[in-house]
Amino acid sequence: MLDNRVLKEELRSVVEHARWMLCDVSSKHHVLHLQLEMEGEMNIADQVEIDFAGFDRVNGAEIISQTINENQQVIFPIGHFQTKKQIELNQTKHVDFYIRCKSKTHHQEVLQRLEVEEELLTNKPSSIDGWSYQTKNGYYSWKIN
Repeated sequence: MLDNRVLKEELRSVVEHARWMLCDVSSKHHVLHLQLEMEGEMNIADQVEIDFAGFDRVNGAEIISQTINENQQVIFPIGHFQTKKQIELNQTKHVDFYIRCKSKTHHQEVLQRLEVEEELLTNKPSSIDGWSYQTKNGYYSWKIN
């Protein structure tokens, strides 16, 4: 157990200087596009896999997991059956987005809650393909209608 804690601290030290923000959201043909931005840098970043993850904040269940591409974008179908299945199973009302950094060698992971730029949601429509977006305390939530 102590070894796991040490490995997790090592991973945290690699990614702690990087901060991810969500800088744009768009939707076309029921596909959600999220544009991310990274501030700072990661030490030895080639040893870390970076995913975008969505968790049901009440049940703690993972609803979405997607790899961030080389352009720092995440793209996935809004109505994907696996996402719908998870939402129905957990009776999910809100999903919080995180960046998940995973060690390739030790299978440890750390989560960083995704920050959102101030202007993003005030300048966008409140609903995209029937899913609405809200900020709370400077963070980004995905509210299911």
